[in-house]
Amino acid sequence: MPLVVGIDGCPAGWVAVSNDSGRFAARLYPTLDAVWRDFAGASRIWLDMPVGLAETSARSVDSAARSCLKPLRHNSVFSAPVRALVTC
Repeated sequence: MPLVVGIDGCPAGWVAVSNDSGRFAARLYPTLDAVWRDFAGASRIWLDMPVGLAETSARSVDSAARSCLKPLRHNSVFSAPVRALVTC
């Protein structure tokens, strides 16, 4: 089983939960760069926030994430707004 990591922001920085061959581990990181350094070799890194916003249409990465998480967790992926909505 490949190394998979889930990352979520928190007041202290970032929480990363990894699953390496069925063995789970969790760790708090002060920066996202520190997470990337530790998990650069992961087969998948799931980040619970949009990285980059589309200019005019929905992001294909959001649809791809939903497809990977079907059938149990696909409803957990929320589409990021287009850039114009963020600046309204």
